[in-house]
Amino acid sequence: MSLHVVDTSCSLHSDQTKIPIRWEAETKWDK
Repeated sequence: MSLHVVDTSCSLHSDQTKIPIRWEAETKWDK
């Protein structure tokens, strides 16, 4: 799942967009 998060973050071009998505994904993965 962690790899998927990185892939999605890299796919996004907007930093402001990838930041919240990455944080949300990491939070879910942690749980």
